[in-house]
Amino acid sequence: MTDAPDTPAPPNANPMSPAQGETLPTETADRIAASVELVFDYRGDVTIHTVDGATHEGYVFDRDKESIEPSLRLMPATGGGNVAIRYADIVKIVVSGRDTASGKSFETWLKKYQEAKAKGETADWPIEGVDGE
Repeated sequence: MTDAPDTPAPPNANPMSPAQGETLPTETADRIAASVELVFDYRGDVTIHTVDGATHEGYVFDRDKESIEPSLRLMPATGGGNVAIRYADIVKIVVSGRDTASGKSFETWLKKYQEAKAKGETADWPIEGVDGE
């Protein structure tokens, strides 16, 4: 496998960040712990399948990896109360939602701000919506 020098990584891209649609490894306790760390840092929704056959989709906002029984907390995409899931109950983790911060880095905002200002446009718009979303 060769590197593709003509396709540089975007600024501040985290090579360890999971991609939308990716299924993360959950074969061992260590792999589950590593996968939870990845989704904890991910800024979008994930889908977690548990041993009881349940599927939980939402944003992982907390985890307790130091506990005797490590667990995470997920804010369900459908609303309602937060859900606690023990690592030991996880059988599958899928990165199901878009990274909500993708393309919204300060550098992107600054570049668009400077371009608008150079064109004589009023450049006082907020960071949200800079990339057309």
